[in-house]
Amino acid sequence: MASDFLKPDRVHTLYPNEIKEKMWPLDVGDLFMVGKSTASTLRSIGINTIGELAVCKESFLKKYFKNQTTFLIESANGIDYSKVEPRSNKSDSISVSETLPYDVSDIDKIKEILFRQTEEVTRALRYQKQYAKTVAITYKNSMFQSYQHQTKLPVPENSTTSVYKVVIELLEESWKDEAIRNIGVRLSDFSDNRVEQVNIFSEVKEEKQDKIEEIADNINKKYGGASVMPASIKVIGKMNRGKSHKN
Repeated sequence: MASDFLKPDRVHTLYPNEIKEKMWPLDVGDLFMVGKSTASTLRSIGINTIGELAVCKESFLKKYFKNQTTFLIESANGIDYSKVEPRSNKSDSISVSETLPYDVSDIDKIKEILFRQTEEVTRALRYQKQYAKTVAITYKNSMFQSYQHQTKLPVPENSTTSVYKVVIELLEESWKDEAIRNIGVRLSDFSDNRVEQVNIFSEVKEEKQDKIEEIADNINKKYGGASVMPASIKVIGKMNRGKSHKN
């Protein structure tokens, strides 16, 4: 929440004793993870500011938000019980997920988010000098109900291009055409090498791809984010755009 104050190039604090003064006067729609639909419902029942939500009786809100009620009130009071997990130097799995500030049902937007996440997890995997055999995509819908879909790769991978192609296939197979509030990518089943019988031409191709991604990693590390990406990645998200989704 504090990161949105005084954008774009300012650092801001939001200590517990500052919540009432700084956060409560804000519009309820400014609360992190309160989307347009939730904000609209809150305003329709007379809750227009974060402060009004913070002091609202849980029994009253449950009629409208059911299992989301406690989460909304705690968020308005600056309370978050999420466990902070330390990351070891070499993980057994690597994942990244993003809780979105509003419900997203545009598949192109979802693909953009998934690309950033795939680039992040594969870069971390390459840093570990390992390869993943299992790729998973995770979801939470607008009611924070969770589901996931995963697949085993025939050959372990750490290439952003190869993994992103699989991620998009998983999306096309599993997304239920519903609004998404949280989405993520997880890699697991790591190995220290790629076990595959290849000919000389595929070896040259893999070495070339590895070199391209090594250069991209170095540039992105220096300048932050996904400053550069292999051209092949740009077209993957456009593949199968017309394909129907399975429920």
